[in-house]
Amino acid sequence: LKLACDDKLKYCKTMSKVRYCYQVALLDYKNPNAVCPIAYDGGVQLQFQYQSFIEDMLECGGVEEVNWIKMYEGYKYPTFINKNDCKEIREIPEIELDDPFAKLKVIGYYCYAKCKNGKTYTCLMSVEEAKQWALKYSISFKKFNNGEAKSAIWNDNFETMALKTVIKSVG
Repeated sequence: LKLACDDKLKYCKTMSKVRYCYQVALLDYKNPNAVCPIAYDGGVQLQFQYQSFIEDMLECGGVEEVNWIKMYEGYKYPTFINKNDCKEIREIPEIELDDPFAKLKVIGYYCYAKCKNGKTYTCLMSVEEAKQWALKYSISFKKFNNGEAKSAIWNDNFETMALKTVIKSVG
């Protein structure tokens, strides 16, 4: 369905679409959003989403629990004084809003993983740090920022890519 409905994939090579479907079937993720198709050089490329990394961590047998959150401006997070304090956070707070349609500004991304051996791993990244990460490691985002490319996955799906980055950092 994604291949048929996405305008960016409309003119991609047919065999690359077939190859993408075959790869998705082989991976067999339970979450339908674990991977997505991305147009690349006239074909379709498989892009892993943060849901795939969470599923992989939980199924590998060594990770007991994974929590992640987008952090919003104006909401108080326990002990988020500096990055070292984030290691003390075990539970991700729920956000309750008076207005469920309020548009909140995302200020960062956080992930916590607890392993079966008792070790815990965390990653906290601000929006600006995520942008710097993308500029350092994403060739397409660099080209997009320089005006050399029409789009980049980091620009089109910034929050998803930032969540994926913090989740991969603890995995």
